[in-house]
Amino acid sequence: MSAALAALVVTDAVAPARPLADALLVQTAADRLEIVVVAPQDELEQTVALFTAGGFAAVRAVACDVPRDGLAAARCAGIRAAQAPVVVFTETHCFPEPGWARALIAAHAAGPAAVGPVFRNGNPATRSSTSGFLAHYGTFATPPPPPPYADLPGHNSSYARDLLLGFGDELTELLKLEYVLHARLRAAGHELLLAPDAVCDHFNVSRRRAGLREGYLSGRLFAPARASGWSLPRRLGYALAWPLITALRVRRHAADARRIGLRLTPGLALVLVLRLAVTSVGEAVGYLAGPGGAQAPLLEMELRRDRYFAGREAPERAVLEAIAR
Repeated sequence: MSAALAALVVTDAVAPARPLADALLVQTAADRLEIVVVAPQDELEQTVALFTAGGFAAVRAVACDVPRDGLAAARCAGIRAAQAPVVVFTETHCFPEPGWARALIAAHAAGPAAVGPVFRNGNPATRSSTSGFLAHYGTFATPPPPPPYADLPGHNSSYARDLLLGFGDELTELLKLEYVLHARLRAAGHELLLAPDAVCDHFNVSRRRAGLREGYLSGRLFAPARASGWSLPRRLGYALAWPLITALRVRRHAADARRIGLRLTPGLALVLVLRLAVTSVGEAVGYLAGPGGAQAPLLEMELRRDRYFAGREAPERAVLEAIAR
């Protein structure tokens, strides 16, 4: 059977990819799933070997210096190498349930430009992890909000491959901030969907200081990408509005917590407010001074999330054991 969906596996080494490989190997639609591994040349063969016995429609290898080139360039290389009509991004710290691929394939049968999965918090024991989960994926946590959807989850959504390739040389920049890509797709009249049966367990930074640093770095990168082409007065206005932006986000993510049945205890609420404030400050700096040196440390947090686990709960220990085997 030909592949209906290509999963892009981007990693800087074989070990961090093992837990994700375990999740992909048990997909109920593995025979319709193409795996595209994007990794540095010296890690490529061993990483591809994780998938060769999985009964996938195809397994492809793409050499890329991921730490040097970045996630967006690595994913562009994977998109070009894929053959399936739909491509989906994965992360080495986000593990799909067995029915994930089948649900995405079914959702794309209706012809949308992009389909996102929904999320559970994979390591919910710490306030740092839970606040990070709400900040990044609360809007897309299960049960999801009703349509229509103005945005989809970054780093984990699926797209019609031909539409992505149609952006040509712009694609790498668009993938640096998928929020902008989704806005472009909507402006062109395309539909964005969430697939409620495509469920992923997302593992978050669970060390408190590292979580705050992640929030700051994310804001520092987000703002200049969003503000490309803005005038200085507009950038300054958004930078000065960081307290208001923080308040709006607190309100939104508190509503997300209520929707998914998560109780915001005083301690959790405090950590969430602090994280969102730090992120907004990072954005304010980014609007005025650019990304600075934020990209490299944030990329390391993405590729090696296990280094930022507190290690206090069984799910984290299971991931660490899979990486170490």
